[in-house]
Amino acid sequence: MFTKFFTIGVSVALNIISASANPIARSTCTPNAQGAAVSIVSSASSAWEWSDLNTTPANEDVLYGAPVGGFAPPNFHLSQDGQYPLASDVNNNLAATSSGGELIFTPTSAIGDQEYQLFNFTCRSCGTDTMPGQAAGLSCKIFPVGYLNACIQISNTFYEPLGFADCNSLPPSPLQLFDIIF
Repeated sequence: MFTKFFTIGVSVALNIISASANPIARSTCTPNAQGAAVSIVSSASSAWEWSDLNTTPANEDVLYGAPVGGFAPPNFHLSQDGQYPLASDVNNNLAATSSGGELIFTPTSAIGDQEYQLFNFTCRSCGTDTMPGQAAGLSCKIFPVGYLNACIQISNTFYEPLGFADCNSLPPSPLQLFDIIF
């Protein structure tokens, strides 16, 4: 009799311990920019955003983390179709392209199927207010399609190229989180 109650008690205790050891899953969302142009800003420091060092983006330009307003940043259009091409608003024939561990502008794929111009977004929260300054997505990880376990990372130094980093760290690096701002 004692053994039966002891076994049940130990079993219940182990179930409670194992259940509490598992992290609670966080809900995530994908941003819907509703066709509006957006800026991609570091969640760690709203003073940094994705930018091009040239006033008008050109083919093969490298994307950098730069001060907000320091240079004319390209605005981006995100297509809501599961995987997002990041097309430049300044020059609609260019798209952000993952290349050699960096992001560069290249001509936009005519049919939107160029793997290295596609990105998956996972955000902690999403909004739909398209007024300037409002967020389509907050604390978003941006995953380049075609790179296993990689996500975009901004440098902690201005004017460094955007790069790729391992995205499996918990908690995520603040340099890997971005806000999508109208």
